[in-house]
Amino acid sequence: MSISAQLDLRQRLLLAGGDADEHERYERAVGLVADALALIDDRRVSAGRPAAGGARRALADAAREALTEDPDRSLPELAHALATSPHHLSRVFRAEVGHTISRHRMRLRTRAALERLHDGEESLARLAADLGFADQSHLCRVVRDETGRVPSALRRIFSEQRRAPARG
Repeated sequence: MSISAQLDLRQRLLLAGGDADEHERYERAVGLVADALALIDDRRVSAGRPAAGGARRALADAAREALTEDPDRSLPELAHALATSPHHLSRVFRAEVGHTISRHRMRLRTRAALERLHDGEESLARLAADLGFADQSHLCRVVRDETGRVPSALRRIFSEQRRAPARG
C-alpha cells in the first residue's frame, strides 16, 4: 500500500502541532486515521447503516447545543455524551454545519470575546486566558480571521460607540 503525499503531509503537520489547539489536533487525528483506513478498505470507515437526514441534523444540533454550554468539551467527551463515535460526530457535524467542531468552538470563543470587548474588557491577555485561547496572539489571530479586525481595533470601535451621544 502506498500513502499519498497529501496524507503524509497531514500526518507530519499533525505531529508538528503548530498553532492548533488540542481539540483541533484531536479532530484532525480522527480524520487522518479515517482517511488512512479508507485507503486499506472503504468499508472500515463507511460501515454501518447511514443515518437519516433528520437524525444527522439532530446530532449536529445536539453537538452545537452542548458546545454552547461548554466549549471546552473535548471531541471524545462530546461524542460520549451524544452516544456516538468521535469520527461519526466529526463527519456528521462538518457535513451538516459546513465547518469542523474545532472551527465552531473558535466561533463560540470569538463571540464571547466580542461580547467582553463590547462590555469594555481592557486586557487581551486576560481575555485569551479566560476564553480558552492558547495565548493573546492566538486570540488575535482567531478574532481577525473570524471578523476581519484585530481585537484592539474592535475594542477601540466599541469604546467610541460607548462615548458617542445617543441619537434619537
